[in-house]
Amino acid sequence: IYDIFFTVERKLKKKPFSVGRAMDTFAHLVWLANLCFMDDLLILAEKPRVAQKGEWTARELRAEQITLNIGLINARFRMVTGSKKVLVFREDMPDFFRRLPTACKGHDDFLVKIQSLASIFEVDIKALRALLPSADPSWKSIKLIEKWLDGRSASDSTQVIDVWKNIAKLRNIPPTHASINDEVVHAIEFFDGRIPVDFSKLWDSFLDRFLESLHKFQEILGALTS
Repeated sequence: IYDIFFTVERKLKKKPFSVGRAMDTFAHLVWLANLCFMDDLLILAEKPRVAQKGEWTARELRAEQITLNIGLINARFRMVTGSKKVLVFREDMPDFFRRLPTACKGHDDFLVKIQSLASIFEVDIKALRALLPSADPSWKSIKLIEKWLDGRSASDSTQVIDVWKNIAKLRNIPPTHASINDEVVHAIEFFDGRIPVDFSKLWDSFLDRFLESLHKFQEILGALTS
């Protein structure tokens, strides 16, 4: 927190103050606010839920945290890699962000939600490939990020990548695909799901684990620059 604070202070004092530095400074300020108020937000999330209003508040809080951390990760990853174009997640997915605070109503709603969640990984991978000149042409964004982390011996990165990979696998759940294969079953079990599936609980588990992965990924990026 102190490192970020002094970084912001240094950037504000440096002249002339360019548009690019202004955007970078704002990203640091958002990151600083996230770190300073995270404990308060988590306390709110852990308060006993009171009827539907309490549940809605908890869902809204989680949705806000996911949205905030997606933006923070993209900004931080650009700083770490030195690339202005690289993205970890798409932020131009209004349907995904609109659905984040709402409960899953069953199988059909789950299919729509998981498709929207998996779609945020479908970034333009040209900038990611530029980070790994010898990358296999078949690798997509998650694999490219995994290999980039491996190249820097990032500790505990599998905790992040496993969550993201299993989210992607569940795009293949029927009727999107004709039958449930072993990968889909294992992905459901990875998120503590059971057969037959309670899709409402499974969706909440997805979002909880996804948010945890976002926090962990930021820790990893922080360690790489410390």
